[in-house]
This record gives sequence, C-alpha cells and structure tokens, in this order.
Amino acid sequence: MDTFELFNNGKLVLPEKEAGFAGIEWSKHPTFKGVELKHIITAKDTDGKFSYHLVRIAPGSSIGNHIHETQLETHEVIKGSGRCGVSI
Repeated sequence: MDTFELFNNGKLVLPEKEAGFAGIEWSKHPTFKGVELKHIITAKDTDGKFSYHLVRIAPGSSIGNHIHETQLETHEVIKGSGRCGVSI
C-alpha cells in the first residue's frame, strides 16, 4: 500500500476524539476545481481555531491564493509534487 492510501485509510487519535479516515467521503472543494477534501476536524470542532483535512489535488489543478484570517492552515505533501508560493 502506498503512502497516500495509508493516510486515506488511517486515523487521527486525540485525547478526546479518534477519527477514522476510511469512512469519510471525499467532497469537492467549493471554490477550487480539481481539489477534493476529507474533513477530519472542522473549524466548528475547534471554535474556529484550526481545521484538519486530507486534500487531493488532480494533476494540473491547484489551490488558489487565499487567506484564512483566523485559522491555522498547514500543508504536508505525502505523494506527488507541486509548487507552493507564499505572499505576505
């Protein structure tokens, strides 16, 4: 099994919650074409402080420039390659 499938079927274990990823459906990103998300922890779960998602980006697609004013957003590439630009 490759690294992506290990994450796709993995789980997140926190002191107060355990979230299995396999049972969570992929959903299309509302803004970025070719981007899909598995919502593991949502802003609603953390009083808007952060969220945690698995993100799948189709070849030739991208997550466009955007800002989360009040939330932390972290990206970790587990398979494939791409470019990341940061503007401040």
